[in-house]
Amino acid sequence: MKKEFNKKKKIIILDTNALLYDSQIIFAFPQSEVIIPQTVFVELDKLKMTSLDKDLRFRGRKVSRLLFDISEKGKLVEGISLENSSTLRVVSFDPNKPYPSSLNIKSSDDQILATVYQIATDNPQAEVTIVTNDLNMLLKAQLFGIKVQQFRERESRRESISRLLKTKKRSLLPIATGLVLFIALVLIIQFGVLGGNKSKVELPPEIRAEFEAYKVQEQEYLRILRENPNDLQTLIALGNFYFDSHKYQNAIEIYRKAIKLDPANTDVRTDLAIAYFNLGIIDLALAELNKVIKIDPKHAYAHYNLGVVLWRGRNDLKGAEKEFRKYLELEPNGTLSQAAQSNLKKIKAILKSQRS
Repeated sequence: MKKEFNKKKKIIILDTNALLYDSQIIFAFPQSEVIIPQTVFVELDKLKMTSLDKDLRFRGRKVSRLLFDISEKGKLVEGISLENSSTLRVVSFDPNKPYPSSLNIKSSDDQILATVYQIATDNPQAEVTIVTNDLNMLLKAQLFGIKVQQFRERESRRESISRLLKTKKRSLLPIATGLVLFIALVLIIQFGVLGGNKSKVELPPEIRAEFEAYKVQEQEYLRILRENPNDLQTLIALGNFYFDSHKYQNAIEIYRKAIKLDPANTDVRTDLAIAYFNLGIIDLALAELNKVIKIDPKHAYAHYNLGVVLWRGRNDLKGAEKEFRKYLELEPNGTLSQAAQSNLKKIKAILKSQRS
């Protein structure tokens, strides 16, 4: 007999990307019912077999090994108690239970979300939360009234991005916190990604105003570039605009055009490298950062970000250590000095553990 959900506990549902980011996230929710949709296992299996990214394949295998070890203590479908007073379970999508008709269950993401919806419906008194950083899933879950938590990316590739954004002027239009989510929400509603009766959804006027301002700014950049495709400053501004909106593929396309006009622009090359890194294109991120350092050996941010890429993208601890030290040599009191020192301590601890 399957164990019933404890309605007094929080129910935490982990999306595939949360597990791939950090398999230990399973243990991050004490005294909770931690659930992994069965569809996640399917995605992990596909990833291990078909992904061209070695890092993703490695992460997929790591998650699978951890779950296999846990499964030796009992049956995941019935629930296995963890040391932090939580329970880990695997729950399958039930096609016989209700789920939003706008979801296409042939899509893995939608099937995961349908599973979350069914769990929330079956447990109306519980606090059901899906942990994900997938923008579309986040927005759809919110539209269905499901609580969403974005997992915290500890000192990872976002580390360099979030800190760098505080130190550089990017677009002419300030991007308000959460604006990207609002924009995507408006697009989903306006273009019927979710389907259903659109007239039932009402957006606050300030959200619509922000969306309109965003589109006006983008169209203004594009208008200028239609008149003068070689306007370097506008290209950079548009690239930064897309970068700040987390539209990294668009940013990459624009940055590359800017670099053709100004190959020695080290700041643009650094931003291009970070955009590549955010999309998991490690080789190109490394290539761009090395070009920056070749042009300007004293480009502190390039050294810092090269350290991040070598560490998180290639597991090259010695190389990363060298780059973080170089950053501190160039900017001992810089905005990233504290982060560089923290990274060096972590790398030192890892190297020490490897030798023991």
